[in-house]
Amino acid sequence: MLLQKYEPRSLQEFVGNRQQTAEILQWIKGWKKGALMIHGPPGVGKSLAVKLAAKELGLELLQRHANDQADVLKESVLKAAQQKSLFSKGKILLIDDLEQLDSSKHVVELIKSSRFPVVLVASNPYDMKLAALRNYCKMVKFQKLRADEIARFLKLICETEGIKYEEAALKQLCRTSNGDIRAALMDLETLKPEVTLRNAGELGDRGKEDNIFETVRLVLKATSIQSAALAVQNSERPEIVLAWLEENILNEYTGIEEIAEAYDWLSKADIFYSRIIRRQSWSLQKYANALGFYGVALSKRKARNSFVQYSVPKRRFKAGSTEEDLASLLHVSRRRIGLYRPLIKSLEEKIKR
Repeated sequence: MLLQKYEPRSLQEFVGNRQQTAEILQWIKGWKKGALMIHGPPGVGKSLAVKLAAKELGLELLQRHANDQADVLKESVLKAAQQKSLFSKGKILLIDDLEQLDSSKHVVELIKSSRFPVVLVASNPYDMKLAALRNYCKMVKFQKLRADEIARFLKLICETEGIKYEEAALKQLCRTSNGDIRAALMDLETLKPEVTLRNAGELGDRGKEDNIFETVRLVLKATSIQSAALAVQNSERPEIVLAWLEENILNEYTGIEEIAEAYDWLSKADIFYSRIIRRQSWSLQKYANALGFYGVALSKRKARNSFVQYSVPKRRFKAGSTEEDLASLLHVSRRRIGLYRPLIKSLEEKIKR
């Protein structure tokens, strides 16, 4: 896949934000205390820049995600912060997706006690949860990539891969990617072996981050976990997206086996969400999203290159549904449905309006 094949192998190959990558490199070299917080929009290479800097400096990289379970995150990272690195190379501690932290307390503790540089990555550094952290961090802001930077990169790939293209079509991809080079590469993957202005125009616009149609398309067109991960990042309400996926798998997928496999993954995600609601255990949400988003994305054998019109999810029940109908749809007993009779009556009245 183009996304993996053309991932930069060094900082010299990095597209855009050259001043920022140089700043990261300089900070790591001169580190004495404190942390570095890299922030900016998705798809501009924030985490990748740290990985490449570690590679260039010959340092071990320990990466964790803020949505890891708090006790695991605390124990593994704090322990690593005190231990010598493998072969005494030195190390960098990287914590990604910072907004998903439940509390910044453990990270502040890590920054104060670490014997190695700590790098934090966030999209929105001014989230209230991160206020205390910012006092310990040097801030580096990554910018959206310019359209001309992305265009040069896409043109090089097209010529290397033998993909036919129209200049105007590549410019269109650059505009609609909204500065996200990963999204532009995914679009190029979808449109190959020929990129025309007509088929590029069918992909829509990423100007609004909350466009649920775009999020659904990212999952249903993705052919790797990395690509599907873009959809998770773009979604504030993943559980709503799963309902959209359920409605549109039949619109996008054609093989009976891939359709069955996609619905099987959705059913597993649904089980996790039922446990989340029943137990109020929101730490399970990342597993539900992984099963739903990644499972559906990887169920396909090949992404369709043609444009697909996605449908809004239909109501799961309508006014006049019997308790037996609802019990069957929701996989519970009629007795349990009876407990919710007043709520169901209220919903029916709203539907009638």
